Amino acid sequence: MTDTQQPADGATPEAGDAGAMPAAVAPAVPPTDASGATPPSESSSQLEAALKRERDARKQAEAELKKLRPQADSAEGLVARVAELEAAKAAAEREAMLQKVMHEHSVPSVLRDRLHGQTESELAADAAALMAALPAPQQPPATQTTTSVAGPQGPPVAAKRSPEEWASFVRSKR
Repeated sequence: MTDTQQPADGATPEAGDAGAMPAAVAPAVPPTDASGATPPSESSSQLEAALKRERDARKQAEAELKKLRPQADSAEGLVARVAELEAAKAAAEREAMLQKVMHEHSVPSVLRDRLHGQTESELAADAAALMAALPAPQQPPATQTTTSVAGPQGPPVAAKRSPEEWASFVRSKR
């Protein structure tokens, strides 16, 4: 019978039927060792003993894993915390370096975010360039202590007195 023919009774071919196409089946070849000889077969009691040893070893390994899991979890937490602390330290070091450069180059705090650089020398160069681009601050005129003193005939007159003169003036009015 070919693979397109049906059996006479109308049944479909089964896997055990001689007319059915068997699925790819590996040939039954006994296992061999490296020399090509067939190893001696193990008895069922030896196989059961080996299976029991493997199961016991697996249970022991799972118990050891269960004991070590909290340590691994805490180690992962510690690694994350160390990374956090290192980032905070780097930020604090950069802030200190930035403050130092700002102080040395008299950079106003409103221009803090304008400074760029990773190292102190880069920040210093940027601060110097920034301050050179800004106009020089104007110094307020020097002021002298002046007071209004009522003159003998009219409105107050501005008088320039030294601190010592003021002290004697105040003492005389007591």
